[in-house]
Amino acid sequence: MKITSAIREWLADVRYRRRIRQIALYHQRSGAIAPYAVAAHEIYLRRKLEDFRDFASKRYLDDRSLTLDEIKQEWLDIVVKPMARSEFTRDDAKSLKAAIVAIPNSETFVGEAKKAREADIREAIATAKSGTVYTGRFA
Repeated sequence: MKITSAIREWLADVRYRRRIRQIALYHQRSGAIAPYAVAAHEIYLRRKLEDFRDFASKRYLDDRSLTLDEIKQEWLDIVVKPMARSEFTRDDAKSLKAAIVAIPNSETFVGEAKKAREADIREAIATAKSGTVYTGRFA
């Protein structure tokens, strides 16, 4: 098991360095002054967005009555507002907030939460076709 975990760790490190290199090359070609710093910053923001998607999926599975806007606002209160207070992470907070607000409903949830949301939408459509009023909430 130690050998397998060591190989996985090494492979993850190689993939991470390769991803940094590819992003840095892109930014270098586009004329960035510090392409590796920009690449590391971009990966940091991508990781934060993945954390948001995981958080949104967990919150939706815990309480299906929450709307997507409520989940986004909760994440902004928990993560982004403390980042905005610091002068060092204020720009990151602005970028992260813009990215979270721009995420469409179809790409917010992952895994079981995505399946549950699609089932809720199908149920709402079926109730609308039958002529009854749908009592669930989703936005």
